[in-house]
Amino acid sequence: MLKKLVGIDHALFIQKNALNRKNRRLVIEARNESFSSRVKIHESCVYRAHPDNPDWTCFEQVIGKE
Repeated sequence: MLKKLVGIDHALFIQKNALNRKNRRLVIEARNESFSSRVKIHESCVYRAHPDNPDWTCFEQVIGKE
């Protein structure tokens, strides 16, 4: 799909993962390195235990563009 849109075979992203075992929370943040001079994309995903049922997982995703 990238090759058809912009003529490249791959894109590069920088990702940071932060795990807090005590609070049962995982935060994953990613940003694009390819084409960052044209558009900047920042994605943040948070996984955490559900407050009422610790066997469930809550997921939150935020995607921002500059």
